[in-house]
Amino acid sequence: MQIAGAILIILTSYIIGYYLGSFPINRKMDLLQFKKALSILSSEIEHMHTPLKTALINIAERLNKPIDAIFINFANFLETEMPKDAFQKSLQLNIKKTYLTKEDIYILNNFASIIGHLDIAMQKSAINLLNEQLTTAINECTEIGAKNKKLYTSLSVLFGLLIVVILF
Repeated sequence: MQIAGAILIILTSYIIGYYLGSFPINRKMDLLQFKKALSILSSEIEHMHTPLKTALINIAERLNKPIDAIFINFANFLETEMPKDAFQKSLQLNIKKTYLTKEDIYILNNFASIIGHLDIAMQKSAINLLNEQLTTAINECTEIGAKNKKLYTSLSVLFGLLIVVILF
């Protein structure tokens, strides 16, 4: 019975460490989804001259959850709000479902202030700037993710072993 309890404690602590260590990897996946969305938006605006609401719906159809919900809500809020306000409202509504940090939200909100207000060339340059910022954040996630995952899983297993030693 004691061995089963010890194994359960160590396994539980490992799972907690694994979860904590996977945050940067999940954040990277969300940022990659935004980067994909920007690529699609750039094509929709530049080549097809698609209206913003239609472009946002087309983007949402090609994305995974929970990022697709941000673009669906953004398109819906455009009926009553300005683009900046609609994007911020959509982001705030769905932010708890993502792994984005405050810095990521700041970058995305800066982009929201530009979208829908400038000509096609200026929007294209704003999208390129945001793509560069997202690439930097993605590279940061890759570096941090590799270190943190190993660190958190190792520390959690050691903490689990410490609890087992103390209890038994």
